[in-house]
Amino acid sequence: MDYRERLIWGQFLPIVVAYGYSVIDAVRRANGAKPWPVVPVMVAIAVVIVLYAIVVAALTPTEPRDERTRLIEYKGYKVAYVVVMTALVLLGIAYVLGPSDLSRTLTQPGFMVSVWFGAEAVRTGTQLMLYRASVRA
Repeated sequence: MDYRERLIWGQFLPIVVAYGYSVIDAVRRANGAKPWPVVPVMVAIAVVIVLYAIVVAALTPTEPRDERTRLIEYKGYKVAYVVVMTALVLLGIAYVLGPSDLSRTLTQPGFMVSVWFGAEAVRTGTQLMLYRASVRA
């Protein structure tokens, strides 16, 4: 694995854990349970990602970004953008339809955090898949 792929693994795994946490919390809240705290989890995820990046940077020589790396990053952001736009379209449709359970669900902070974690998981997952597939420019 090259330097950038190792960094992406360090972003992907904590984000997937955080996404799972937020989905489980959303299901619990839908069943009437008290919500779990989100801020400490986000801080812990950020700390884990930063510490992992420091360790990888210290142990691995950096490599210049080439055309392949730029292409993989671009494609990852492009797919994540579609996820975010889909969530925004759903939000717009919910507002047009008027007040309902769907509009209340889509405007809850937990759902917005889930969209954020989901888009990041899709971005990093797409980049990892493209690295593994040896995408060429």
